Amino acid sequence: MSSSEEVARKLDALWQRFLPTILARLAAIEVAIESLETGRLDRERNRNASEEAHKLAGSLGIFGLASTSAMSSEIENLLSQPDLAESMAAELRKMFDSIKREIENR
Repeated sequence: MSSSEEVARKLDALWQRFLPTILARLAAIEVAIESLETGRLDRERNRNASEEAHKLAGSLGIFGLASTSAMSSEIENLLSQPDLAESMAAELRKMFDSIKREIENR
């Protein structure tokens, strides 16, 4: 087995190990987006989702999902805005759905 195949195998094993954590982070972000869409996003849920998006951005970058990592950072930035409005929900949803598809297709 070549060294690149060995790295790919180890990276895939890590992906499988961390996938439940990645999916939990996605779930927290989705709950926040759903809450924003219905006008019920509270400060704690928003803060939690922002933190989860930050962690997701870092972990997705490690797994070579650079554009997905960048979208996670953008979600973090949007959720961190003090004047986050319901009108941002559609943009957040679009990025979230794209991230979710990328993760499911990895």
